[in-house]
Amino acid sequence: DDAQIVLDAGFTQTHRDDRHWYAANFNKTLLDRTYLAKHEKTGPLIHTVIDSIGYVYYNSFDEDLTEADVDAVINRFREQRVRKGTVIDIRGNKGGKIENMFMLLSKIDIPDELLNTTSLIYQVAYKNGPKHDQFTPMRDVWLKESMGDRFYGSIVVLTNRDNGGNAALFASGARAISGVRVMGDTTLGYAGLTAGYELPNGWRVHYPNSLLLTGDGMPIIHGVPPTHPQKLDPAAEAQGKDSILEEALKALKEE
Repeated sequence: DDAQIVLDAGFTQTHRDDRHWYAANFNKTLLDRTYLAKHEKTGPLIHTVIDSIGYVYYNSFDEDLTEADVDAVINRFREQRVRKGTVIDIRGNKGGKIENMFMLLSKIDIPDELLNTTSLIYQVAYKNGPKHDQFTPMRDVWLKESMGDRFYGSIVVLTNRDNGGNAALFASGARAISGVRVMGDTTLGYAGLTAGYELPNGWRVHYPNSLLLTGDGMPIIHGVPPTHPQKLDPAAEAQGKDSILEEALKALKEE
């Protein structure tokens, strides 16, 4: 029942997809019409300012992100007097290149009272034998904070059930940074490396060969839960409002 187990016949693929059991909790058309009618795009980042709060949408970690891209957004927020904080929205982001995930995550400020510039974002072990429980020892993966510009103020990260792969790891990393709120829905349960082999008939089977845990020890295969669960309210949606984003904006305004 693992979404990373794939039977590939060449002309078709079969795998488990749990997303249809859950509400999307994301309406991109609504987002475009109500909140992004006036926006800028820098690299892959779509951004705007809403009531003195910065808003950033990142559709896919497959779209390459440079430090210069993020710094340009941060500087524009500074010029536009963003004071209340920033919402980073990755709803609908299915993952992609891990270096892009690390780049964006490194631009979130780690509080100085932690007395360091790193944060444990996930743990990983790799399959090293045929038995069910044969894995390497767990290895900690740490985030090093960027030495350059970082997003000002508090951060709220928005997630949903479309967030798999490195988008799920981004959610895990965001949860690990003190003061960051992850709002929305639990991510998908797949992340990490896969292996594969060819069957006698030429078909291929792909399967996960790593075990990933959040920094506080939760199996990522079960999805990364938000720190602040929030659903998209159909009544608000009908009135042109994204209730998840509205709750994030409200939380930052009240600080």
